[in-house]
Amino acid sequence: MWRSRPLWAAIQRCPRRRDRSLLLAALPRDGKEAPATCEGRQIKALSIRPPWAHAIAHLGKRIENRTWSTHYRGPLLIHASSTFVRSEFDELADILGYRVEPHECVSGAIIAIANLVDCVEAGAVADDPWTCGPIAWILDDVRVLSTPIRASGRLGLWKPSPEDEARALAV
Repeated sequence: MWRSRPLWAAIQRCPRRRDRSLLLAALPRDGKEAPATCEGRQIKALSIRPPWAHAIAHLGKRIENRTWSTHYRGPLLIHASSTFVRSEFDELADILGYRVEPHECVSGAIIAIANLVDCVEAGAVADDPWTCGPIAWILDDVRVLSTPIRASGRLGLWKPSPEDEARALAV
């Protein structure tokens, strides 16, 4: 029967109804396993202030702190916003033991691509020095773009233009 447990679990992982419909329509009716991910879904981007985006891209930060969670899992473009907050550079220096200066950080551009693997309550990863928010987004497989892609950021998760997405995925 095509409504096996693995199949239904894969369908439930798709956050958008349209993706679920595409999965159901594409399924073979001969009992084969369901695809593990939502194919054809456009990747998302997240704007992060420069010291933290720099830390994700270059300093091994694998937790992004947020006040909200998301059902989205998969490739995530890391956008360094244009907004600088001086005190955040001091916070970064406290964590690292040395100071990263604002001129060392790219701003107003997509600088890396990561894989968002999970969103958990901060208590679950409290031993990680990068954890400080109520929700910890767990990042993996971070790849720095050789050339930053100039882009305007947005609040929340956002869809990059198809051109920016293609350039980022060419890494």
